[in-house]
Amino acid sequence: MWDEELIRAAKFVARANSVMIDLEDVDLADYRHLARVIWDKPVDGLGALIMTEQRQEVSGVDVPTYLKITELSKVNDIVETLAGKIDRISGVVIDADDNYLEMYLVRLDVELRRRGIREDVDLIIHMPSTRSSGDIVKLVALGADAVTISGFVERALHGYTDIRDFRLRFMKFLVGIKREIAIFLVLLAYTRCSPSWIIGNCLGH
Repeated sequence: MWDEELIRAAKFVARANSVMIDLEDVDLADYRHLARVIWDKPVDGLGALIMTEQRQEVSGVDVPTYLKITELSKVNDIVETLAGKIDRISGVVIDADDNYLEMYLVRLDVELRRRGIREDVDLIIHMPSTRSSGDIVKLVALGADAVTISGFVERALHGYTDIRDFRLRFMKFLVGIKREIAIFLVLLAYTRCSPSWIIGNCLGH
């Protein structure tokens, strides 16, 4: 499914929209637009490097580095690793295959604050899909620094006719979701309501 032409087009759209694209387990095709790419192999110029092994060491490559967590039972181990390597690891990517991502987020947030290093660590949540921008706003209100959504690319891939059509579809999804998020943030500013009020009331409608 992911040929070189598609990968180049996806990176172009990510750069054009000032967002990051996660290309783990996918070849880069070329080294263009690296600053907007999240990848699982160390290459200078990457936007971010993802590591799945806590003991994995990367030398000679100066890029933001993130640990991936897939099980709630690993939270304490991840926090211990972060505390010991706070100068080398930028944050955590929560990529769990369940419906309780909020539990990972809150648990990590609490444990990192207890250690006094929360402000030094990015918490990024990966969602396979989203029903609306409200899902993203909810996670940010709970403490996420960023949210990644693989479903955007899958939707753009569904039924596209050519590379130009793929770029257009992908661009529309990104622009649409960014506009919706902006509306939620304006609502927050004008109503002066707290994030918890938004989660309990605004997102339910």
